[in-house]
Amino acid sequence: MFGRDISNLHRNTSQLVFLFLTSQRAEQIKVKPERKSVIYSKPKVNSVTCHEAKLKDFYFKARKELEEKLSGADRKDIDKYGYCAEYAEGITSYLCNRQKTTAAHHGYMINQTDINENIRETLVDWMTSTSERLNLRRETLFMAVNLLDRYLDTEKLTKSKLQLAGVTALVLSAKYEEIYPPETKEFIVLSKRPMMKEEVFRMESQILRRLNFELSGTSVLPFLGRFLKLIEASEYINNLALYYSELQLMNYSMLKYLPATIAAACSYLAYIAVKGKPPIWDSYIQAQSQCQEEDVRRCGREMLEGFKEAIKNELFAAKRRFSQRNFMEVGRLEFPLM
Repeated sequence: MFGRDISNLHRNTSQLVFLFLTSQRAEQIKVKPERKSVIYSKPKVNSVTCHEAKLKDFYFKARKELEEKLSGADRKDIDKYGYCAEYAEGITSYLCNRQKTTAAHHGYMINQTDINENIRETLVDWMTSTSERLNLRRETLFMAVNLLDRYLDTEKLTKSKLQLAGVTALVLSAKYEEIYPPETKEFIVLSKRPMMKEEVFRMESQILRRLNFELSGTSVLPFLGRFLKLIEASEYINNLALYYSELQLMNYSMLKYLPATIAAACSYLAYIAVKGKPPIWDSYIQAQSQCQEEDVRRCGREMLEGFKEAIKNELFAAKRRFSQRNFMEVGRLEFPLM
């Protein structure tokens, strides 16, 4: 009995202590003065300072001068930083001057005794098909054909070694252009001739020495993109011009023309095929391409003859590729008349 009273007393005392402390805490909270936040007012200034105004004036003045300087096609891309509209003209002029030193020379086939134009045509068609099957960039294919022609210009090859040279040119260009280049064995598996990896490595060394390790060249592609922009081509015309540019790789006679002239002829032919009339080849486009309209038409006529010959010989790698939906099936279109 006595113990129960003690426990009740203890419990009641604990409750009283708890209520006392709680009330004291509540009084402290009530008495505690509020903390007033001090707001420092910033000095009032104009939204646009004198320095910012000068920068804006300079920007708009420079932009206006640039717009007056650029052509109509470049003026539309002045706000697209990736296009570098203010440098496009200078880049094209530089490439036009450089193309003469990196292009293969037409006429090297005279020194070749075991291979001819038709054999080269078949090899380039295989290289086009292989680049598609391995999902290589278009630049890789163009560079590989350029390396092959430049090597054949300096070295006499037998027919049995030509496929090896084509495989090695693709391997080299893939290492140069691709982020993740395929392994050498993947090219060998797709080749028509059995070969060892060691053979490819030896041929790789020979090509590099012959070309003095100068792999980069000026291809048709940068010129093609530039000229298509200048004639304000549609997406369909762009795809058709790309189809013509790949198809002409098989034509050995195209080596007599510089890449800028070939690109101009591809864009010219594609425009005619879609619009039914030639594009306006004004003085500015002539200055950028460094070729007259008559030169473009002459190259285009010879290019068309090569297209018909390639289709006649059943070399369909480029045609199959550009007959797909992602290229708007431009490979099914008939060639234009000139």
